Amino acid sequence: MAALFIWLASLTWLLLYMRRRYLRLVGGIDKPRWDRLLEDVLNKHDVAIEHLDALRAQIDELDDASKSHIQKIGLVRFNAFGKVGSEQSFVLALLDGRDTGVLMNFIYAHDGVRVYTKEVSGGSSKGRDFSQEEQSALAEAT
Repeated sequence: MAALFIWLASLTWLLLYMRRRYLRLVGGIDKPRWDRLLEDVLNKHDVAIEHLDALRAQIDELDDASKSHIQKIGLVRFNAFGKVGSEQSFVLALLDGRDTGVLMNFIYAHDGVRVYTKEVSGGSSKGRDFSQEEQSALAEAT
């Protein structure tokens, strides 16, 4: 019997607490105004959902466009002529988000610098094999 009384007292206190919070929330608002307020909130919610959908579409569009920008860079220095000279030659890999781009070989020799390029598509060569240094630059970029 005492447990039932405690249970009822707890429920009564909770009900009064919730009623007091409700009255504080809507206090001084008559029914027609309250209905108008709720309708405004729902309308603003619908507008916010439309804006959110538009923002998601823009984000997807920007994400797709960003995949074509250079995002990955790999640089490997090496000695082009064995043990003669120092590591002044290098390979530069410039790849986009789809692992497509270009490999640039800068070969330093005593009479000048030679530059060679190879196309990269999806992380592999287009018709030409990669040297060990080029493979290292690709691995560093991805």
